[in-house]
Amino acid sequence: MNRIYIEKLSVTGTKTPSHIEFGKNLTIIAGPSDTGKSYIYKCIDYLFGANNKNKPFDPSIGYDTISMKLVKDDNYVVITRKIGRNILSVESTIDGIESRSDYSIKPDAVHSINHVYCALLGLPKDYTVPFNDRGEEKRFTWRTFKCCVMVHEDHTEMEGPILLPKKTDISKTFFYSHLLKVLYDQDFSAYSANPDEQNKAI
Repeated sequence: MNRIYIEKLSVTGTKTPSHIEFGKNLTIIAGPSDTGKSYIYKCIDYLFGANNKNKPFDPSIGYDTISMKLVKDDNYVVITRKIGRNILSVESTIDGIESRSDYSIKPDAVHSINHVYCALLGLPKDYTVPFNDRGEEKRFTWRTFKCCVMVHEDHTEMEGPILLPKKTDISKTFFYSHLLKVLYDQDFSAYSANPDEQNKAI
């Protein structure tokens, strides 16, 4: 799989635009309290499709729009979202990702931002993975895999693995299916087709 990385994060509004640039490798955001570390995390999460209960900030501070540029090879995609809206716009030079202004945060929408992230990973928009040990499948979602892409500061001092989902409603089978697909391009075609219970659990 080709490398994908965030090149730039921007917030704009009535104030002077603010930008932060990232490198191609692992990025650690560190600094004293109240210097904006959590804002950066929340802005990226918002562009990953977080709902409006998790808005990174109130527009009254002078910023109302967040944009992020992701790079893959020599091409890019810019994802933009206004605070309080469930619609994102995408500007893309990547094959298979259409530039348009009506991507929804809902995974099952006709034009979902999840389709964009799946395309970045080389996956079809309706790709499914095993959800439980009964062989049932659900749509691959970027937000299920998000915890492997970025880690909140509150989780860095936890005992045990920090790259595992914290939500109890995400089954282990569902999460590990995502991980196996992204890391090893795991083929799950036999998972639901084989009735043998021994072949159903990951």
